[in-house]
Amino acid sequence: MSPDTVRVSVGMPVYNGENFLEEALKSILAQTYTDFELIISDNASTDRTAEICRDYAHQDSRVRYGRNAANLGATFNHNRVVELARGDLFKLAAHDDLCAPTLLQRCVAALDTDPNAVLAHPRMRVMRRMSNDKGWVLTDYADCIDTAAAEPHRRFADLIRRQYWGVQQIFGVIRTHALRRAGPFGDFHSADVAVLINLGLLGRFHEVPEHLFTYRLHSQQSIALLEGNSEAYYSWWNPHKNRRAGFPTWRFLRVNVGAIHRARLPWREQLRCHREVWRWTTDHRAHFMRELASVSRQRSGRVNAAGEPRSQP
Repeated sequence: MSPDTVRVSVGMPVYNGENFLEEALKSILAQTYTDFELIISDNASTDRTAEICRDYAHQDSRVRYGRNAANLGATFNHNRVVELARGDLFKLAAHDDLCAPTLLQRCVAALDTDPNAVLAHPRMRVMRRMSNDKGWVLTDYADCIDTAAAEPHRRFADLIRRQYWGVQQIFGVIRTHALRRAGPFGDFHSADVAVLINLGLLGRFHEVPEHLFTYRLHSQQSIALLEGNSEAYYSWWNPHKNRRAGFPTWRFLRVNVGAIHRARLPWREQLRCHREVWRWTTDHRAHFMRELASVSRQRSGRVNAAGEPRSQP
């Protein structure tokens, strides 16, 4: 493998991931498919993340470690690893999840066999802490999203209806050119699902019928730590634009309407996709109205940018 030529780029954005980082790195570097690079973008971690990453980069030339001078937010960090990718295939990786040794091998083979697929992903297991906090429980996760359908509007419909769960797909192996066309990741809630929906318009997803990916649910996840603190949650995505986060549902809608036009679908497929958007908008009308009301209160000075009451002087 040439230093400048690689088939798969694995991108890991990380911030303060010392608790599970080594397990994740070991599972990636133990892959039976070896023609890959591992790009780690460290968002100015304050724990041992930098030390751990530098040790692994020293031990394995496939590891490319970079550290941001300041925490630029999760959105920047996710887009950064995609920007740095040199492979024609890309896999997003989290610092706390685990990959079986054959994950890359099986997904790459699936994409090589099916040129019309833009993404290949295995089935997933979910790892949760036991109630006594002395171990972990593994559960097979069954997903019934029809992302292998031949018609774009069918893939689009299933993805937009189930926007709150698509973990095994976004952590699959994706054609890099398709991911860049579908992206970038936005700085709003469900931005990763918006990317998946865009990808679904470009081609079908291939499911590898093996449980090769383990998604870890734990109390130290960013989403869990920020639950109930809207302003901190929005800043986690983008600390410089958290005031724009007051319209996440509207922004999700805009991204997906734009994706229909960018996909250059036949006009009948476009109409069917727009019909699905209308159904989704109708189902979420309460969210749209709530966001408008929140921004109205913000402009009147009664709440802050996150929609929370302002403290009185």
